Amino acid sequence: MKITSENVKAMLKMLKELMGKAIEKFFTVLVFVLMFVGAIIYIFGANPKQEAYAHNLQMDNFAYLKYACHSKSVCKTYAEARVSCAAAGNIDRCIDIKMQGEVYYYCRNDGNAYWMGNDVKPNFAQCFGNSIITFLQPN
Repeated sequence: MKITSENVKAMLKMLKELMGKAIEKFFTVLVFVLMFVGAIIYIFGANPKQEAYAHNLQMDNFAYLKYACHSKSVCKTYAEARVSCAAAGNIDRCIDIKMQGEVYYYCRNDGNAYWMGNDVKPNFAQCFGNSIITFLQPN
């Protein structure tokens, strides 16, 4: 077989089609795996102390985990903003800018929320599962 530019072009076109199909299948499988993992994590949801705390707040477990995970994220950002704004001339203004309008009055300097003890703080798996379920829910 003689190597010509037409043969090379045909081979490249065929390779491009095969790679496109493989990448499409990969991402389809990845999405389903993430959905499955998120669903499994969400099934194991809130622990008993978190459930009791959610009941006191008159929230269901899903709403509590959504609120707690958001609070955890905001307070972590607040702690990072305090460190990076330490040398700023106006630390409060610097923090306001870095927080991008998020409310952070309930955050302590260490990056935890005042109201959230370690026994009711959500873990990574709970927040990950909650974010996947939230993403998949219609608005």
